[in-house]
Amino acid sequence: MQPRFQFWGFECGNGWFELINQLCADIESAAEQVEIKPDAWPNVQQVKAKFGALRFYVDLSGFLKPLEASNPTIKDVRKIIARAEVLSRVTCEDCGLPGKLYTHAWHYVKCQACERIHQKKNEEFNG
Repeated sequence: MQPRFQFWGFECGNGWFELINQLCADIESAAEQVEIKPDAWPNVQQVKAKFGALRFYVDLSGFLKPLEASNPTIKDVRKIIARAEVLSRVTCEDCGLPGKLYTHAWHYVKCQACERIHQKKNEEFNG
């Protein structure tokens, strides 16, 4: 059986690419600071949009080895993820520009231009 991420891939729009890219770079930096080898870095389990925000799930078992007090911890990595989730709530999921939360059939974040396109497509689809 394939891990969930390999099966589903990214379940969010391209507008969050920079957020996710920076998030991964920050996690890699945290792993390097505690001298965790790349093969033991956190593994991505799932990346998706849920309730209009980024959800980024990782396996942090590589961080379970003893850490010095001055090194980043699992708590620090979770803060990195939480920061990206907060930024996603104001970043258009389609284009990456500043956006806001919309709630129609579901919750999503779009800029005004992408929301107009979305609404037009929705109207065309519904007749």
